[in-house]
Amino acid sequence: MSFIHVTDQPTWDQALAHLGCNELLQSWEWGQLKSRWGWQPIRYVWQAAGQPIAACQLLQRTERRLGIGVSVLYAPRGPWVNWENTQLAAQVLADLKQIGKTHRALFVKIDPALVTGTGLPETEEATQNQATATVLTAMQVAGWQYSPFQIQFKNTVVLDIADPEDAVIMGFKQKTRYNIRLAARKDVSVRKALVSDLELLYALYQTTAARDGFIIRTRDYYLDTWRSLMEANLAQPLIAEVDGDAIAAVFTTRYGNTATYMYGMSSGAHRSKMPTYLLQWEAMRWAKSVGCTRYDFWGAPDVFDETDSMWGVWRFKQGFKGLLTQTAGAWDLPINRLGYWGYINVMPRVLDLMRRRHKT
Repeated sequence: MSFIHVTDQPTWDQALAHLGCNELLQSWEWGQLKSRWGWQPIRYVWQAAGQPIAACQLLQRTERRLGIGVSVLYAPRGPWVNWENTQLAAQVLADLKQIGKTHRALFVKIDPALVTGTGLPETEEATQNQATATVLTAMQVAGWQYSPFQIQFKNTVVLDIADPEDAVIMGFKQKTRYNIRLAARKDVSVRKALVSDLELLYALYQTTAARDGFIIRTRDYYLDTWRSLMEANLAQPLIAEVDGDAIAAVFTTRYGNTATYMYGMSSGAHRSKMPTYLLQWEAMRWAKSVGCTRYDFWGAPDVFDETDSMWGVWRFKQGFKGLLTQTAGAWDLPINRLGYWGYINVMPRVLDLMRRRHKT
């Protein structure tokens, strides 16, 4: 077994296709997008007998904090490896440590699709992945630690959409099916968005963020992200309208066999007409039309009670009766332990103090 540094898109795309990778954040296109926003993609493929057996796209960022240059490596939804092959997984993780040293990183962060369990905790359908527990124990022995800074959602809801449309929709809860049909009866229409609609999507997203109290990035970031994925044929936004007025939208991506509901937005108007239910159904229909068999709702609560900020979203997603999927979250491997400790404990406090003084 060996690993190689990949610098061309065909080799990378072929490797991920061979491995059955369905994580958009490991795609070539995602790395190129992030390269315009301060990150440098670095891609490696592990091979045996000339065939890919694992892959990892790392994003490197170098920051200057208090006059000190700090470099970090981050693998969003990676590495892509068969985690049940514990020997292979251990070798990939050991090689990532060496890669971190080679690139003089303060630490390496991974955020893999490493499933720890499925089903709602403490219910009959809940299951735990014993192989994952073994891997996490080995990771801790090797120096990896659960990151205090999580980036992607740890938990999500995944729906199997491989069956015909009638069978898929009949799997939803009765109330969800009713709301989808209600939206259609109330003259809610859904159309595919064009690149020329992206300003409209951002305006809806701004409204949603202000109403629901979450922070979003700059306009240019979203327009670049959405445009790039659409032009690469990896995404399709949909807009719900009433009498020609846009009232809600979803931005759905696809990679491999999986479509992902990555962004949702609404004006808040005509909520009683249930446009968000119809949008989700139309997004699934689009996903099926482009060959996807899985629909990822992109996020579920960390704690399954009403104190979690995602509780309302979770109740909405429950209506589609997808499978709750829990993952291990992000893990860090400190390369420079003292520097890492300062980065996660001291630096944030110093920067916060400086911001407070600047405000006064």
